[in-house]
Amino acid sequence: MFRKTRSYLTKFLIVSLVIFSLPQVTNAASLTALSDTMSRLKDSQASNHTIRFTTPTGVAGAAQVVVTFPTGFDVNGTGNNLDYTDIDVADDGVDVTLAAS
Repeated sequence: MFRKTRSYLTKFLIVSLVIFSLPQVTNAASLTALSDTMSRLKDSQASNHTIRFTTPTGVAGAAQVVVTFPTGFDVNGTGNNLDYTDIDVADDGVDVTLAAS
């Protein structure tokens, strides 16, 4: 009897470990008050973007905010490569330091 119980318990523990080691799905909270204000609205002209949004839960210190433009939208303009030094970020009016990635 003890062997049978031990066998079931061992199988249960193995299945539990496998299930809990699988990736978990995480959903982000929806953003509110979204806006993208462009300094110029003319096609094929350089423009500054002021992107504003509100998160209902805030952004953790180690978290990332990714802005994805639609397919066909050229963020590099006339061949100038856009990098993190071209971007200014402010949180409640205070500048935030960006890291390269």
